[in-house]
Amino acid sequence: MCVAVYLTWCYLRWSYLRWSYLRWSYLRWSHNRNDSHRCTSQKLGYDKAKPKSDGATMLASTHASMLVSTQRLNRWLVLAGLKLIPVFAVGMFNQAIAEEMTTHGSHVHGEAQLTFVLDGNEAELALVTAAGNILGFEHSATTPEELQQQKTQLDMLQSGRWFSADAAANCTIAGQEVRTEPDDQGHADVYANIQLLCQAPLKLQNLQFSLFELASGLTTIKAQYLIDGVAGAQELSANTSALKLRN
Repeated sequence: MCVAVYLTWCYLRWSYLRWSYLRWSYLRWSHNRNDSHRCTSQKLGYDKAKPKSDGATMLASTHASMLVSTQRLNRWLVLAGLKLIPVFAVGMFNQAIAEEMTTHGSHVHGEAQLTFVLDGNEAELALVTAAGNILGFEHSATTPEELQQQKTQLDMLQSGRWFSADAAANCTIAGQEVRTEPDDQGHADVYANIQLLCQAPLKLQNLQFSLFELASGLTTIKAQYLIDGVAGAQELSANTSALKLRN
């Protein structure tokens, strides 16, 4: 992503400078052409009464205007880059967390990995854990009891009942996705992604997790978060189930 933005910046600057050079070259050519015509007319006596235009002054003024425009373009590009830094930071943080989960593995019995990112008034909560920690089993559900248990637990994750935000932040669920993914070793993982929209994000101080009560196989949640560019981590358990986001 950063490479694409950098290449776009280079292309815009190259295009502007090329246009500026062509404009300056044309004005210079036009000035020289007018001077040539004026000299010829003076020799022939055609324009003795006509005032001479100050072409050099016009050319210098145009060149100064181009320099000012170039400086304005540079300032605009720098400001645009600064505004995009937080977006890149959030994207790189999410990518780093996803790669870490994939590399080190998330299939640990009794343990879950959780990430929380807040950018402006939009937030995303991502949970991944072994299916046995949530469902009570990892094989494909076959009996009516297992099918019902699987449906109940997955519905619980999708509803968002397993966590709560500060009421003052006025956060609502804007989207959710819950799925199970088996591997080639007979195991399965559960993934839950929840998107939130908070009306008062600055009042979001804590996230409370009741997942330990709803999933008896879960004992530990290793949480990482990024709040307005500030990162942190905390390990949660049944006794310490509140994720503190701000000091």
